[in-house]
Amino acid sequence: KYGINPRQVEQSTDRGNQRRVMEVVGASRELSYHKSHLALKDALEDTQYRAFLNRDEKLPWGEGFRDLKLGAAMEEIRSIRNESIVAHGTQPVSKETAELSLALGERFLTFTFKKSDLLHTYSFKGGESLLPLCELLH
Repeated sequence: KYGINPRQVEQSTDRGNQRRVMEVVGASRELSYHKSHLALKDALEDTQYRAFLNRDEKLPWGEGFRDLKLGAAMEEIRSIRNESIVAHGTQPVSKETAELSLALGERFLTFTFKKSDLLHTYSFKGGESLLPLCELLH
Protein backbone atom coordinates (compact mmCIF):
# COMPACT_ATOMS: atom_id res chain seq x y z
CA LYS A 1 0.00 0.00 0.00
CA TYR A 2 2.82 2.42 0.85
CA GLY A 3 5.62 1.00 -1.28
CA ILE A 4 7.73 0.04 1.75
CA ASN A 5 9.75 -3.17 1.64
CA PRO A 6 9.66 -4.36 5.28
CA ARG A 7 12.56 -6.80 4.78
CA GLN A 8 14.84 -4.29 3.02
CA VAL A 9 13.65 -0.73 3.67
CA GLU A 10 16.45 0.70 1.52
CA GLN A 11 14.91 -1.08 -1.50
CA SER A 12 11.41 0.39 -1.08
CA THR A 13 9.69 1.57 -4.25
CA ASP A 14 8.14 4.74 -2.79
CA ARG A 15 11.11 6.96 -1.92
CA GLY A 16 8.99 9.62 -0.17
CA ASN A 17 7.42 7.08 2.17
CA GLN A 18 10.79 5.40 2.61
CA ARG A 19 12.30 8.70 3.76
CA ARG A 20 9.38 9.31 6.18
CA VAL A 21 9.73 5.83 7.68
CA MET A 22 13.49 6.15 8.05
CA GLU A 23 13.16 9.57 9.73
CA VAL A 24 10.51 8.50 12.24
CA VAL A 25 11.53 4.91 12.86
CA GLY A 26 15.26 5.14 12.28
CA ALA A 27 15.29 1.92 10.29
CA SER A 28 17.26 1.46 7.12
CA ARG A 29 17.12 -2.31 6.95
CA GLU A 30 14.41 -4.68 8.24
CA LEU A 31 11.33 -3.53 10.15
CA SER A 32 10.53 -5.41 13.35
CA TYR A 33 6.92 -5.59 14.58
CA HIS A 34 7.46 -2.52 16.78
CA LYS A 35 9.13 -0.51 14.02
CA SER A 36 6.36 -1.51 11.59
CA HIS A 37 3.84 -0.33 14.17
CA LEU A 38 5.59 3.04 14.46
CA ALA A 39 5.90 3.34 10.69
CA LEU A 40 2.18 2.81 10.13
CA LYS A 41 1.02 4.88 13.10
CA ASP A 42 3.44 7.81 13.09
CA ALA A 43 5.41 8.01 9.83
CA LEU A 44 2.65 7.06 7.39
CA GLU A 45 -0.25 8.12 9.64
CA ASP A 46 -2.44 5.23 8.45
CA THR A 47 -5.98 6.14 9.56
CA GLN A 48 -7.33 2.57 9.46
CA TYR A 49 -4.44 1.27 11.60
CA ARG A 50 -4.83 4.15 14.06
CA ALA A 51 -8.57 3.41 14.33
CA PHE A 52 -7.77 -0.26 14.99
CA LEU A 53 -5.35 0.67 17.79
CA ASN A 54 -7.89 3.02 19.41
CA ARG A 55 -10.75 0.52 19.27
CA ASP A 56 -12.09 -0.51 22.70
CA GLU A 57 -12.71 -4.24 23.03
CA LYS A 58 -13.77 -6.70 25.71
CA LEU A 59 -10.84 -9.08 25.85
CA PRO A 60 -10.61 -12.35 27.81
CA TRP A 61 -8.97 -12.17 31.22
CA GLY A 62 -9.26 -14.97 33.75
CA GLU A 63 -12.85 -16.13 34.09
CA GLY A 64 -14.19 -12.93 32.57
CA PHE A 65 -13.26 -10.03 30.35
CA ARG A 66 -11.62 -6.64 30.65
CA ASP A 67 -12.09 -3.55 28.52
CA LEU A 68 -8.91 -2.44 26.74
CA LYS A 69 -7.89 -0.42 23.74
CA LEU A 70 -6.39 -2.85 21.22
CA GLY A 71 -3.20 -0.76 20.89
CA ALA A 72 -2.58 -0.74 24.65
CA ALA A 73 -3.26 -4.48 24.88
CA MET A 74 -0.89 -5.21 21.98
CA GLU A 75 1.87 -3.16 23.62
CA GLU A 76 1.31 -5.00 26.90
CA ILE A 77 1.60 -8.35 25.14
CA ARG A 78 4.71 -7.21 23.21
CA SER A 79 6.43 -6.27 26.47
CA ILE A 80 5.50 -9.58 28.11
CA ARG A 81 6.65 -11.51 25.03
CA ASN A 82 10.08 -9.89 25.09
CA GLU A 83 10.69 -11.22 28.60
CA SER A 84 9.02 -14.58 28.13
CA ILE A 85 10.27 -17.99 27.15
CA VAL A 86 8.80 -17.32 23.68
CA ALA A 87 11.46 -14.69 23.02
CA HIS A 88 14.68 -13.88 24.82
CA GLY A 89 13.97 -14.52 28.48
CA THR A 90 12.90 -17.52 30.43
CA GLN A 91 9.75 -16.28 32.14
CA PRO A 92 6.60 -18.34 31.53
CA VAL A 93 3.36 -16.51 30.79
CA SER A 94 0.10 -16.92 32.67
CA LYS A 95 -3.01 -18.53 31.24
CA GLU A 96 -4.63 -15.08 31.20
CA THR A 97 -1.78 -13.64 29.14
CA ALA A 98 -1.92 -16.55 26.70
CA GLU A 99 -5.69 -16.11 26.26
CA LEU A 100 -5.28 -12.37 25.76
CA SER A 101 -2.54 -13.00 23.18
CA LEU A 102 -4.74 -15.35 21.17
CA ALA A 103 -7.69 -12.94 21.24
CA LEU A 104 -5.45 -10.07 20.09
CA GLY A 105 -3.90 -12.26 17.42
CA GLU A 106 -7.32 -13.13 16.04
CA ARG A 107 -8.36 -9.47 15.90
CA PHE A 108 -5.06 -8.40 14.33
CA LEU A 109 -5.16 -11.12 11.66
CA THR A 110 -8.77 -10.26 10.86
CA PHE A 111 -7.86 -6.56 10.57
CA THR A 112 -4.73 -7.24 8.50
CA PHE A 113 -6.07 -9.87 6.10
CA LYS A 114 -9.82 -9.12 6.27
CA LYS A 115 -10.33 -12.84 6.84
CA SER A 116 -12.12 -13.89 10.01
CA ASP A 117 -11.72 -17.59 9.25
CA LEU A 118 -7.90 -17.59 9.24
CA LEU A 119 -7.56 -19.10 12.70
CA HIS A 120 -10.07 -21.79 11.80
CA THR A 121 -8.19 -22.88 8.67
CA TYR A 122 -4.74 -22.92 10.32
CA SER A 123 -4.72 -24.58 13.69
CA PHE A 124 -1.10 -23.81 14.75
CA LYS A 125 -0.46 -27.53 15.28
CA GLY A 126 2.74 -29.19 14.21
CA GLY A 127 2.63 -30.94 10.87
CA GLU A 128 -0.30 -28.89 9.57
CA SER A 129 -0.01 -27.18 6.22
CA LEU A 130 0.97 -23.52 6.14
CA LEU A 131 -0.72 -23.12 2.76
CA PRO A 132 -3.74 -21.02 3.91
CA LEU A 133 -1.44 -18.56 5.71
CA CYS A 134 1.06 -18.42 2.82
CA GLU A 135 -1.71 -17.72 0.32
CA LEU A 136 -2.78 -14.68 2.34
CA LEU A 137 0.76 -13.31 2.51
CA HIS A 138 1.21 -13.32 -1.29
